[in-house]
Amino acid sequence: ARDASYSTFPLYCAPDAQGVQTIFLVRAVVGQWSKGVKDALTPDVRDAARNILYDCTVDNVRDPSIFVTYHDAQAYPEYMIKFSQTTQHTGHPKAGLPAHRLYRPNLVEGIE
Repeated sequence: ARDASYSTFPLYCAPDAQGVQTIFLVRAVVGQWSKGVKDALTPDVRDAARNILYDCTVDNVRDPSIFVTYHDAQAYPEYMIKFSQTTQHTGHPKAGLPAHRLYRPNLVEGIE
C-alpha cells in the first residue's frame, strides 16, 4: 500500500503478545499496471500477441493507493519497522484516499 495506515491495520499486521507490530518498508518495482480483480492469480494481459502481462495490479489506475505484485523479486525490503499503537481502530482504513501532500513517487520513465 502507498499509505502506512492501510499496512499497519491490525488485520494485516497482527500485534505480538506484547502488542508490537512489524512491517517492512520496501522498494517495489511496479512497472505498468492494470485494475486489479479480487482473487486474481496473475495480472491482466497487456499484449496478447506477445503474451505479455501487466507487471502489477492497482485499486485505481489513475491514482493508485494499493499495489499488488505477483513476483517476490518485485519487492526489496529496506527496513523492518517495529511499533505499537496506542489508539484503537474504529474501522477498516479507506483505500483510494488522496496521497499526502508531500508524497513523491520514485519513478523511472521510459524503461521497457
